[in-house]
Amino acid sequence: MTLCYGILFLMWCEQAVPPPAITVCPPIKRWEQNYQSRLADEIERLPKGSALGEALRDHIRLREQIRTCRKK
Repeated sequence: MTLCYGILFLMWCEQAVPPPAITVCPPIKRWEQNYQSRLADEIERLPKGSALGEALRDHIRLREQIRTCRKK
């Protein structure tokens, strides 16, 4: 009887299929042109190699990745 339960368990495990992956692309907040210009001016005034500048570059890369995701 134990053998029967073992076989049934293996058959059940074999049929377990994970659900398909779902890709969710978050929306991107649109920035007004005057805000983008102001932001660019402020970024240019940052000291070279600043942590804030690096964080902003990372943020820009993430926004580009989201745009690419949303085109698919």
